Amino acid sequence: YSKDKTVDVRNEIASWITSLNANYVLTIQFPVEKRSTNYERSKNMLRSVMANLEFYLLGNDWIHHHIPFVAFCEKGKFQTYHYHVFLYNNNVKLNRIKTAMHKVFHKTGFDTGILYLDPFFTANTPSYCTKEIYADKNKHFDTNNIIISQELFGV
Repeated sequence: YSKDKTVDVRNEIASWITSLNANYVLTIQFPVEKRSTNYERSKNMLRSVMANLEFYLLGNDWIHHHIPFVAFCEKGKFQTYHYHVFLYNNNVKLNRIKTAMHKVFHKTGFDTGILYLDPFFTANTPSYCTKEIYADKNKHFDTNNIIISQELFGV
């Protein structure tokens, strides 16, 4: 781990996220009984939540014209995973996203209180989401913390 290179990598990633001009940032915390310290299990739950969200927003054909996003995976204080999801390149209205999220949480049984949707994130939000990314002296870093929608859905 190199402190200087980590700062450089975090800044580059934050700049990239900023350049996407995200419309919304969605923070997803899973219910206490569903939270996991297992990365793959947590990622599968993210896939399910986001697939359902897109289905409720775009209908059956959502996979062919889905809303692109970049998700940052973080471990909370109990070492369980949660996500900050940057939705970009869309013209979906905030009320439609809120309605769709309520449908997702109703379907899954999740509590809507664990959802935070920020339509006007600050300039610091992308930097905040890189706090668990560390780089070595060659600027290599673990990309598991960054999940791109195309990769998550295999499109």
